[in-house]
Amino acid sequence: MIKALDFSKRKRTNTIRFIVAVVIIILAVPSFAFAIPPDVPSGSTIEQRIKQRLQEQKVELNQKELVRYKSRCIGTQNTVRDIQSQFSKVSANRQAVYKKIDAKLWIIIGQLKLAGKDTFQLETQRGEFANKMTTYTNTLNQYNQTLDDIVVMNCQADLNGFIALVKTAREYQTSLRDQSNEMRTHIVDTVKKTLSDFATELQPEDSRDKDQ
Repeated sequence: MIKALDFSKRKRTNTIRFIVAVVIIILAVPSFAFAIPPDVPSGSTIEQRIKQRLQEQKVELNQKELVRYKSRCIGTQNTVRDIQSQFSKVSANRQAVYKKIDAKLWIIIGQLKLAGKDTFQLETQRGEFANKMTTYTNTLNQYNQTLDDIVVMNCQADLNGFIALVKTAREYQTSLRDQSNEMRTHIVDTVKKTLSDFATELQPEDSRDKDQ
């Protein structure tokens, strides 16, 4: 009976160590103070969204700028369509990685609790990561809405509104990049260290003696 319990304990410990190792590998894969533009109200019309962005960006083109942008805005819309197509794949992959990390962290927390370990610090760090994921997803949705508005609006009829949307999209793009970097820093510098500490703690005594 004692042997069976020891085997079960070793099996659970090995499982935890394996999961920790997998997450650390995931975190090692390169990923690709930020200001996020205000959200547009849910259910708003494109006219309302353009008006909001105009007020935020305070765009007022002079006559020379109006002439210049009028000949270019349709080409800009075509470029934005290409960006939408490419970025949707990148963002989907990135979100999948974030969700995979979060799921793995939940599994590790559960396994560590079964092993009688204190998981408060790791749970707090996972919660911070989850909050960052939520912010990132919301920013991404707002960015996609802005790109949609850029593509479908009559840009030549409202050049001020068009430029306001373009500026807003650039701000969202910068914010998404900064948020992604912040999430990676949180995982690599904070969560990974906690996981590494658990991995060391879960090593057999003889392995720790050899490492020392």
